[in-house]
Amino acid sequence: MEVVIRSYDDVSYYVGEARRRWVYGNLNIHCQKITFIEVCKNPSDQIIDVLIPFQSVEKIYKATTTLIYRAVVVTLKTGKTFWFSSFKDHESVFKLLNYFHKNLVLDREKRAITGSDVGISKRTEMGTKLLNITHDSMATLSGAAVSLNEQGEKIGNSAIRMLDIHNDLDIAQHITSGLEKWVGRWSLPKEYKVIKPVVIKGNDIPEIYDYEILFTKIEPGKMCQQQEGVIQVSQVKLSVLDLKQKVLHQFDWSDVSTVRVISPWEMMVIRNQIGKPDISYSFVSSRLVDILSKIDVYAKHKMDYESPNLSPTSPESSQIQTKSFPVDTHLQNKSKRERISIPDDDADITFGSTSRDHTMKSQDEVYMQQEVVSTAEVEELSSNLQNLKSMMLAVGEETDIQNENLDSLTESVDQANIKLRDVNKRINKLM
Repeated sequence: MEVVIRSYDDVSYYVGEARRRWVYGNLNIHCQKITFIEVCKNPSDQIIDVLIPFQSVEKIYKATTTLIYRAVVVTLKTGKTFWFSSFKDHESVFKLLNYFHKNLVLDREKRAITGSDVGISKRTEMGTKLLNITHDSMATLSGAAVSLNEQGEKIGNSAIRMLDIHNDLDIAQHITSGLEKWVGRWSLPKEYKVIKPVVIKGNDIPEIYDYEILFTKIEPGKMCQQQEGVIQVSQVKLSVLDLKQKVLHQFDWSDVSTVRVISPWEMMVIRNQIGKPDISYSFVSSRLVDILSKIDVYAKHKMDYESPNLSPTSPESSQIQTKSFPVDTHLQNKSKRERISIPDDDADITFGSTSRDHTMKSQDEVYMQQEVVSTAEVEELSSNLQNLKSMMLAVGEETDIQNENLDSLTESVDQANIKLRDVNKRINKLM
């Protein structure tokens, strides 16, 4: 069964082609796709049924229709657009669509980096050369990073030895001061306070987990707008922060009344108050299973699952985020229905059928044979270049740190020279 994350009623959808009119129906947002089903008063009429996989979406943006109504526009990689309007809160719908589309793109990039994508495409000559160049660059940069790390360790060891030299010079200064007092400069010894060192153990550092989420503060009688933010889970409390890390609200675990899990992507945190309105927040996240596993440690007795399969300990929940949901069977029934289907790799929109044309297949095969660089190689090149960028940024940061350490080491050596000259000068006076 495929879970619906959000469902919106009385949504209008613009039908182009020959009809050019707005139809009303239900818009459903799933983890990996968007569906729209027209609601017809007459059962014999043809029903508009739209299916848009997130992996076929190029971008999602806000626009205004010719009737000066706000709309959310979904553009496919093929250039085709889908207009949806008549939302009560179009801003929340836009943020929700963008959130799951962005997370799906990031997951695909991560699978491409780790090599978990199924299927191996044929290598091209130009693609192989470019990939070899990027691999060689990564190997060279990795070697430079290792050398830079070893240099940093040597600088750190030099700084430790300079601290030992400073300690020896402090002892020499102390002995010189004692000799000066012994020859006639008597004075009361200074009093030193003994301060016990504070030892910080690993258990003293609290564990804090941050996750990106969409949250809504639920207030009765008001339009509750969805916002982007961060949920922070620790042993003591659960905090809601905005994207600038400003704390908007904090729930101590003792104050939380219920953590209600609605679906594998949505939960509510409720605090009941006597004589005051309850404080409730709704959270939507693609990593809700990870969040629930942390909350389950600190507030297990306050968890309320609407379905037993939503528990983070159940085997279904561990596979919920990686599962590929099949297309609903009710969308393929034999009733008189007009269907718009967007296949994952096909740019055409067909009415009443999802099969491809054999002529288009042959044209695609000829085009693939003439490709200079394959799509898989382009994705791998993009991933390698991103890794190179990350490695270069890391090398740059390490270089800045080592420059600061070298400046500190130079200053330490200068101070040691000053102390040494001062001790020699005072000993020469005593002699």
